[in-house]
Amino acid sequence: MRINSFKSTFNINNFENKKYEDVINEIYNFEVFNSNSLLLSLQKLNYETVEIIYDVYFLNKLWCFNNKINLEIANNQDLLFYNQIKIHKPNIVFFQHKPHVSKSVIRQIRKDFNFVRLIIAHNGFLIDTDEFSETDIILCAFPSYLKNYKKKHNNVYLFYHYFNENITNKISVKKKDIDISFIGNSGYLLPNHYNRFYLLDFLLTNTNIKCWIDENHFFNNSIKNKIINLFKNIIFYQPSILIKFEKYFHKIFSEVYEEKIILKNLNELKVNYKLSEKFINRCFKPVYGLNMYSILFRSKISINSHMLKSNKEVGNMRLFEATGAGSCVLTDDGNNLKDLFEINKEIITYKNKYDCIDKIKYFGKNFNEANEIARNGRQKTLKNHTSKNRADEINEIIIKNI
Repeated sequence: MRINSFKSTFNINNFENKKYEDVINEIYNFEVFNSNSLLLSLQKLNYETVEIIYDVYFLNKLWCFNNKINLEIANNQDLLFYNQIKIHKPNIVFFQHKPHVSKSVIRQIRKDFNFVRLIIAHNGFLIDTDEFSETDIILCAFPSYLKNYKKKHNNVYLFYHYFNENITNKISVKKKDIDISFIGNSGYLLPNHYNRFYLLDFLLTNTNIKCWIDENHFFNNSIKNKIINLFKNIIFYQPSILIKFEKYFHKIFSEVYEEKIILKNLNELKVNYKLSEKFINRCFKPVYGLNMYSILFRSKISINSHMLKSNKEVGNMRLFEATGAGSCVLTDDGNNLKDLFEINKEIITYKNKYDCIDKIKYFGKNFNEANEIARNGRQKTLKNHTSKNRADEINEIIIKNI
């Protein structure tokens, strides 16, 4: 059973005649993120799979309705998760990113349901290892994360992101009509991406790049949601155990203080304006799923930039999505890039924004060379970095640990 995140306001009021599984499949038909491609690959290895999206309230209500569970439980992630385990009876629980429920409910599940044999978390962003204290296995997306998590956790594996190979049957692009593109967060008010903000501002000023960017700032909302969830848990578990939340309180208010410092620093760094307002003719609304892939397939060159927390390593989702779509990827260099692609044959790198401009100018004049690199990069991704490849890796890890 995979527990996934969708981060959407998607809603349907009249759900009495809908099935949870059908709505999940409808959502995944748009191929958002990696959709269910990993589960489909695991099914081919004879796994029975169940997909749960935990952070869409409508879906939580729909699951409760379909399974004749009190709809009020949809408001409580711990109770909801407990009931989902009870009904689906999974042998393996797979959290996409990290456990979204309390450690106490995971311990209770292990106590009550002996059919749960492995709890796995796939993590693409470096966080406190304590978040995984109740998991059996951590799968991490960067080599440096592996070293970090191994300091406190005994069972950690390097597990890169991947390309959804099923996309190739859904996208039909006749020609590449976009010279240079970027898709993703611009870095606006994001402390871990301010390097990307400077890069995109420079490229928008000096090239004909087109950007499909997200400039919504979620930092405040994430803290607000943590506080709301904290008080929900206090109400549910009774105020008498409030002392147990002392550490969590401290963490939340530390983040509030940290945010004020970060926003002050970002104002000083002059990354407090939106690129979409400065370059209104070449910055567009963010795109996801099939719309995103269509742009990647149409792009001659795709710009990629990793967050600062990647620790001079590469491996974000866009690296595999863009190469898999057959775009010539121009990415920031990383210590581990040579383990994934052959530089200057399957992918191009830049050292800084000036080097990036030079590479764009060169390959803009030598498109045949860029197209050859794009073909080679796509072949490498389709050979080594697909959901099928990662399903094979997970299968080996499960066999070793179960």
